[in-house]
Amino acid sequence: MNHPLLTSTDVIRHAIAEQVRALGGNEDDIDNIAFAASYAVMCWGCAATESS
Repeated sequence: MNHPLLTSTDVIRHAIAEQVRALGGNEDDIDNIAFAASYAVMCWGCAATESS
């Protein structure tokens, strides 16, 4: 099984790709946004676990 961060990045990448390209973005832009969003999801998940 893939690492959760990489799996999240793939899901987000596919979800945002069309919109980013429509705004003039390229594959690097898609990757950068997807990775940043995945990192935010992981941080939120860790914070939620620690506060429970």
